[in-house]
Amino acid sequence: ENNAQNTADPDMIPPQDGGGQADPQEQTHPALQSPASNNGDDARTNTDAPTVATPQEDVVLVVDDDPAVRTIAVRFVALMGYKTAEAGDGVTALSIIADMKDQICCVILDMGMPDMDGLAVLQRMRRIRTGIPVIICSGQPEHEFMRRNPSDSISGYLEKPYQIRQIRQALSAACSTPGR
Repeated sequence: ENNAQNTADPDMIPPQDGGGQADPQEQTHPALQSPASNNGDDARTNTDAPTVATPQEDVVLVVDDDPAVRTIAVRFVALMGYKTAEAGDGVTALSIIADMKDQICCVILDMGMPDMDGLAVLQRMRRIRTGIPVIICSGQPEHEFMRRNPSDSISGYLEKPYQIRQIRQALSAACSTPGR
């Protein structure tokens, strides 16, 4: 029995507090990763994972400056059958969006990043491609965020720490948005 991994809730994205390094796999784009297998191994291909109704080309971009949070979010999204791309900062996110704008079906975007915060990324992203659904991630409650940053261009909101079921719900709602 392997109890070494039972120290944290595997269905919970932790609050931002730093952590391990992400391990991106190079494919079509350096940031692109195939969905992970559902068996808990570090597999990079998806044959067993349950899938959301999504074409093979659909990519979810996860943008978060905390490597631990980003890595867990990427794994959650991959378990749902999506290909993933990841960025640790706004400049990298915008580069990926420009390079893969026709493949990206949704962006999960952290608000609290250094240098270029999530709102700046969102504004610049809209100049590259207007219709990409965006799910905002933040440590502040949704009502506080929306009061300070009202926007009709946000498809969902995840308050940290969040769980896999919350990502699943947000992605289902965002990826069924008309005009995607």
